[in-house]
Order: sequence, then C-alpha cells, then structure tokens
Amino acid sequence: MKKWIKANIVMMIIAICTVMLTSFSSCAQIKRPKNVVFSRDSVLIETVIQEHLNPTMESPKQVLSVKQNCINTYIEDSIFRNMDNYVLQSISTVLFNRQPEITIKDIITEYTLNKDVYDNLKPRPQLKEKTSPDTINNNSK
Repeated sequence: MKKWIKANIVMMIIAICTVMLTSFSSCAQIKRPKNVVFSRDSVLIETVIQEHLNPTMESPKQVLSVKQNCINTYIEDSIFRNMDNYVLQSISTVLFNRQPEITIKDIITEYTLNKDVYDNLKPRPQLKEKTSPDTINNNSK
C-alpha cells in the first residue's frame, strides 16, 4: 500500500511539473508572433515615412510634381508662421464654430479665401479700468 501511495505522489508531481512546463512554454510561443507583428508594423511605418520624406521618382513629370508639392508646403508653412496672432485667433474661432476639429490646412484655406477681411482686422482696444481719483485730502491745514 505504501508503494502505491508513493507511486501516486510521484505521478502527481510529474503531472504538475509537466503542466507547469507546458504552460510556461506555451506563453513564450504566444508572445513571439506579437513581437513579429510589431516589428513588421515598425518596418512598414518606417518605409512610409522614408517614402514621404525622400520620395522615389520614376519620371521627370513626377520630379516636377514633387517640387511643386514642396513649394506649396513651404508657402503654407510660411503663411501660418507669419500670421498675426489676432488674425490666427479670429480664424480659429470662426472654424471652431463650424466644426469641432481643425487643421493647419483649414486655417490656411480660410485665410486665403477671406484674405481681404482678415488683413483688415484690427485688434479691439483693451478697455482700461476706470480709476477714481484719490478722495482723501492730504493738503489739510
């Protein structure tokens, strides 16, 4: 009987060890595909960024198109950077009243479509607080 109890205890220990080893090794195998997916996504994102920053061109027509896109981007950036803060605030207020989110391109488009209006905008003068003169008479004799 004692041999039978010892055999059962040994079998239980072997079964527990097998289950534990199987669970640890299966967790390691589950993690590997996720890492592979992340590295593939990272490579894809990196190639998209590289293609955007340094595009490959196959014809002179494409070269001219890329150049024109660069010029347009430079002009838009220049307009946005040189815009007066008051005008920028006014444009953004108008756009936020129309839609919940705006982009720089939206601001540039609004400005160029209504350039004459926004260029003639002048900031409202700041209201000065009225200060009453000192009512204490210090010249008492």
